[in-house]
Amino acid sequence: MKQIAIFCDADDFYKAYEKYCRNKLLMDKEKIILRTRMSLSEFMTILIMYHLSGYKNFKWYDTKRITYCKL
Repeated sequence: MKQIAIFCDADDFYKAYEKYCRNKLLMDKEKIILRTRMSLSEFMTILIMYHLSGYKNFKWYDTKRITYCKL
């Protein structure tokens, strides 16, 4: 449940930030933006959960996270 709340907060932040960037910053509006398989919100959720987990090494955290998700 904690992970869902963190993802929702990160997603809301990035939606507002992207809107701000489009309206306020000087950037080419016609520029092609490459899409990735993972959104910024998903990536930031993983990083935030890593920092909250207490693991000292991201590889160990990622291995345990993947093992936990497969169960």
